[in-house]
Amino acid sequence: MAQGLEGAIKNTPGNSYKLYEFSNSLGYIDEKIPDDVYKILLEEIDTAFKQSQPHNDKLVGNIEEQYTMNFSNEINLYKFENYLRGLAGIYEQKFKYMSCMGNQSTSLDEGMSYDLRLRQCWVNYMKKYEFNPLHNHSGLYSFVIFVKIPFDLREEFKSARTKNANQKYPGCFSFYAINGLGEIVPHIIEADKSWEQTIMLFPSITHHQVYPFYTSDDYRITVSGNMYLNPVTKPSVSYY
Repeated sequence: MAQGLEGAIKNTPGNSYKLYEFSNSLGYIDEKIPDDVYKILLEEIDTAFKQSQPHNDKLVGNIEEQYTMNFSNEINLYKFENYLRGLAGIYEQKFKYMSCMGNQSTSLDEGMSYDLRLRQCWVNYMKKYEFNPLHNHSGLYSFVIFVKIPFDLREEFKSARTKNANQKYPGCFSFYAINGLGEIVPHIIEADKSWEQTIMLFPSITHHQVYPFYTSDDYRITVSGNMYLNPVTKPSVSYY
């Protein structure tokens, strides 16, 4: 492990987190976001919507409205980053992911200290029929936060497009991992209204997708972002 890497994942979030392990692979952590952190996030979402700076050209989503979150309030950014570092720290204790450093292992300088920083963050205003195809992210850790789920999954499962299907995934989030037999298998998240204010954090290399929903004319609102290791000896750089 590179010198100073331990400091990149200090801080502790709330006590409601849960860890999930994929078969023969890594996994993810989820938690209901503490109210004080969530309040910060809602403020930044509101600002991003007013600014309406498109983020679409950086994303694969077949979604019309995706906006950059700039975190112009540095205190908000500091508090949110600290919270994310805490989740990453718990994840590391379970999976030892940062010890092998994933796809960043060749770029670390053994003489440097590193800090885990948020580089990209955006908000998705997803309408019915829109979707996010199978993809992964850049960075070390990525996350998705469920802000608003406008549909009832029971109604989604009964919709004309879904009711006769042998696999019903409308409105669902899905991870994909390789099992012990080398098969690619889905890990389906039935994210209904109970998932609002919940974050999922996972290694950026993890493939995932979001299925379309059909029964609501309102937005499905989520926030996503990527975290990278930055050398702490260099001046902070704004990525927004």
